[in-house]
Amino acid sequence: MKEAIRVFNPSIVHIDPTFYTKEMMDDLKARNIKVWINALGKVDISIAGGNSSLFMELVENGANVIQTDQPEKMLKLLKSACLHL
Repeated sequence: MKEAIRVFNPSIVHIDPTFYTKEMMDDLKARNIKVWINALGKVDISIAGGNSSLFMELVENGANVIQTDQPEKMLKLLKSACLHL
């Protein structure tokens, strides 16, 4: 992935779980590249069940765009954490 970033110099990248590491997130932040990640599956299931920890982990680790099947709950979490107007 680092080679693709060097060649294409993207402003945003999609990260799937196999690339979602602290090292990768730190590298993307340092390059000022936005990160799109899916919350589909395990994260959405936890949000639907009232557990926000996996979702907040995505945000805290630098995800800028989050795809979810739980938009209302995600928006409520972002607002409660003062991360959305």
